[in-house]
Amino acid sequence: MLSRHLPNPKAQAREYLQIIQSNAKRMNTLIEDLLEYSRVANIDHLKERVDLHAVLEEVRTLIREGEPTGGAIVETEKLPVITGNKTQLFLLFKNLISNGLKYNSAPDPEVQLSYEKSSCWHILKFADNGIGIEPQYQQKVFEMFTRLHDRSKYEGSGLGLAICRNIVHRHNGTIELESQIGNGSVFTVKLPVVGEEG
Repeated sequence: MLSRHLPNPKAQAREYLQIIQSNAKRMNTLIEDLLEYSRVANIDHLKERVDLHAVLEEVRTLIREGEPTGGAIVETEKLPVITGNKTQLFLLFKNLISNGLKYNSAPDPEVQLSYEKSSCWHILKFADNGIGIEPQYQQKVFEMFTRLHDRSKYEGSGLGLAICRNIVHRHNGTIELESQIGNGSVFTVKLPVVGEEG
């Protein structure tokens, strides 16, 4: 509103307006991420048949149309239909894929999603060619409000991977990280096989 009413503010006033707008945007992101985190804990989450390929396509569309990140999302094997909560699994895919493309300085950012099935687990691997994470931070990144980079370089609230871990645990699964600085990261998600799942 101030920007509209002050079309030609002085340099110092313009700087103050930019600070206010930046802080308001960051607060809005934080509130939205906190709401997502709280929703995960309050959903009756294991009652749906969820087509993970369809979930991936929704995330692909969101990133292409609405997210500031560019890059490719490569599905290397056909994803299955599993038992879970679609909303939560969408958030899981969105956060892991968005992070892989955002924390990335490669000329062609990419996230490869591969799948295999064991007798007990659906195993999903999200592999990116991003900047990587130092060994001493590879467990810390799953904690709430953990940020490894300055906000001026990478936006975010520090809740994305905490949400992912919460979702995976509520599906009785596991999430692990392997990463090397400059050589990308691989997040391995294991979700239990329930009954005769495809």
